Amino acid sequence: MFYLQLFVPAGLVLVLFGLGHSFVRVDYSGVYFKEPVEQIAELASAVADGTLTQLQADDIIDGQDYMNAIKEKVRSGKFTKEQGQAEISEVQASLAVSLGALTEFLDEVTVSGLDDDGMGLLPDKYNYLKLETVFQGRLLDTKDLFSLEVAIATKQANVLADFFIKSLYEIEADLISEITKIVVDTTSEQLTSAEGRKLLTDKIMIRLNEFLTEKDYRPDIHYVYITNHNII
Repeated sequence: MFYLQLFVPAGLVLVLFGLGHSFVRVDYSGVYFKEPVEQIAELASAVADGTLTQLQADDIIDGQDYMNAIKEKVRSGKFTKEQGQAEISEVQASLAVSLGALTEFLDEVTVSGLDDDGMGLLPDKYNYLKLETVFQGRLLDTKDLFSLEVAIATKQANVLADFFIKSLYEIEADLISEITKIVVDTTSEQLTSAEGRKLLTDKIMIRLNEFLTEKDYRPDIHYVYITNHNII
């Protein structure tokens, strides 16, 4: 009787567990990738705001479908790892031509290469730090008051990106100090034109990476963005 009371409930739990999982399609383990529906929504948004054309979005979807098919062939043994990697490289090169200057978007939506088992490598991750300060001053040429806000971003292996941003957060005050030294010489042209803002953010990125090198940090700031700016 004792064993009956012990094993019957345990058996029922196992049966219900197995029955429940029979209704759930599971094709992943601890790492979660962007679902196709989410990606299609992202591409649709990019088309709507003019970042991509519909043709470019279609090329991305078709390209990724083809790369997934190549990976399946590698897993099943129909392709060697080298053949699969060569095919994927060709698709990525074709997408790069299609997207032209939009290489940053290409990095976000294309898949990496293959590991030793023919499985897709986890793509690099973007992570960013929004600096909690508003930089203010007078424009060097017009003497008008201005303000701007800055975010810095990195793109590297998943865990490394998280640890890197965490380390930047710990020295945020030093980063703000370095940026302040640059923005004090800002001109109206640098804030009112896209080309000027690009030059300014590139200058900030170069200086911050130099500062990180000086302090024995990895110089892995890959993007700097002006998230808001005003001229009074």
